[in-house]
Amino acid sequence: MDNLVTEEWGIFELDEKARENFFRYVKWGKSEISLDIFEDVFEELATSFISELLDQLPWFQDQAHQVLEQAFNKEEADLLFYLECEQELLEETKPERTWYPKAVLDELVLTGVFLALDQNHQMVITLDFSIDKEISDQILAVKFDAAKNLLGIAHES
Repeated sequence: MDNLVTEEWGIFELDEKARENFFRYVKWGKSEISLDIFEDVFEELATSFISELLDQLPWFQDQAHQVLEQAFNKEEADLLFYLECEQELLEETKPERTWYPKAVLDELVLTGVFLALDQNHQMVITLDFSIDKEISDQILAVKFDAAKNLLGIAHES
């Protein structure tokens, strides 16, 4: 049975149980993120392909930040609503700082990565961004396909 081999995290051994429920907390920068790979991904894609996608995580993260900046500059309603809600929480919990929507956007950090297949069996790479987990469970999910095309931004909890 093949294992996942990544530049960032090394080898993830994949026994049958890991292929059914792959979930790990992994070091990313100065913090940890959750890494979740759904079972159908292992059923339909080679582990070498999955490893390559994981190695491209820095690109996906940079691209996601650019997408969020562009959405902010275009004043997209869903993003602005999310930022306003999080701004209220930050004003209550961190009153020593002046909060405004752009400052909240800058506060977002990557907290999770999910690999799954959609209803058409196409790969979806989802990057979850959030402010401090102690303050809010709300996330902004930025989704891409394996060809690095943006699929969308969603406010989730």
